[in-house]
Amino acid sequence: MVGQKQDSDAPIDLGSDIQGLQLTQTMAKAVGTRPTAEEVIQELGLHESAQDFLEDLSVEQTDATQFIEVSYKHTDPKQATRIVNAVSDGFSEQVSDVGPTTNAITAPVWEQATAPDTPVSPNPIRKGLLALVAEIMLGVGLAFLLNYLDDSWQSSEEVEQLSGVSPFGFIPGLEESKVKKGYA
Repeated sequence: MVGQKQDSDAPIDLGSDIQGLQLTQTMAKAVGTRPTAEEVIQELGLHESAQDFLEDLSVEQTDATQFIEVSYKHTDPKQATRIVNAVSDGFSEQVSDVGPTTNAITAPVWEQATAPDTPVSPNPIRKGLLALVAEIMLGVGLAFLLNYLDDSWQSSEEVEQLSGVSPFGFIPGLEESKVKKGYA
């Protein structure tokens, strides 16, 4: 939560004025920067570059409030929770170190991260349904395309209409023998 200290150490409500909203937006952008990433990587002993770290980090201002939401994608939910909490705590300390004067900007952690009960991604049911819908649409589209591109004659009437000559005879469709093939 972004705020500004008064002499009484109580945060001022910056969410109601334009300057406070701009400050919160600026702080949200600052959370997702290389210095914050490098500090967390060093603190937790992670083995990845700051750029890779920032690709999995998501930071956004919650609607038009003073709150900044931080999330991190990782295969291990406990590790993601540790990383988000380290980012939040580290950034809060960075902000307080920058301006320790009266009316300084503050960014205390309002709520620590918790591990989700279910995986956020992948969602196999949703992906399966999307694949099914895509396959049906592709199949129907392909059937219409093949029918449109089929230039064979479909009936004796069509032959007569196109050639101007009545057909002399036709060969009926051959049916597959129902006798079992095998050795006697």
